[in-house]
Amino acid sequence: MAKKKVRRVELLPRISANNLRHTACTNMARQGMNIKVLQYLMGHAHSDVTMDVYNHIAGR
Repeated sequence: MAKKKVRRVELLPRISANNLRHTACTNMARQGMNIKVLQYLMGHAHSDVTMDVYNHIAGR
């Protein structure tokens, strides 16, 4: 019988689908994608919603 090896548990960071969605849109905005295209991709009814959510990118 093989000897059991004791391994340390390594937990992965908690990542939600929303985190991935936000990160993807943030990266697209940083690359200069048109706000209307981002609005469509994110499913926002109005571009001002998209601008409010991703406004932090404008300062970089």
